[in-house]
Amino acid sequence: MGRSEESAAGLPSVFNGNASVEFRVRYAECDQARVAHHATYPIWFEMARTEFCRDRGIDYGEMERCGFFLPLVELKIRYVAAARYDDLLTVETWVEDLRRRTIRMKYRLMRGAALVAEAETYQVLVNGEGKPCSWPLNMETRFKPTNAAAPEPPSPSCTA
Repeated sequence: MGRSEESAAGLPSVFNGNASVEFRVRYAECDQARVAHHATYPIWFEMARTEFCRDRGIDYGEMERCGFFLPLVELKIRYVAAARYDDLLTVETWVEDLRRRTIRMKYRLMRGAALVAEAETYQVLVNGEGKPCSWPLNMETRFKPTNAAAPEPPSPSCTA
């Protein structure tokens, strides 16, 4: 699944601010005409967002155990071309904007050099009671937008 290559310093190359994941369109994701159904695109974007987090050392399961959640409150997709069964696709994702309690991410779905779709998600950081809260510093640092410095190694504390 197309994880970023590591640099000589042992840090994922994602620290240019972007991360990407490569995959093939599966038959189950297509309609009878072998065209990927529009409902599969958000799943692909979530897959890319998950790899983005993993590449930056963000363990979403640990985030939840610490009482932080990132529900999606907005999703925009612009479909440009059809993705078809067995197409080799790449989703590139990056943080467009990081605020005190929110994150806006963008996605570009490509088939080779051809743009298939563009998307944007907006998420709000909430605590265990579902109330908006501010980013702990160790999480905020890891989600910094494009061209941010590489994050420090993971902290065992949820509040560090």
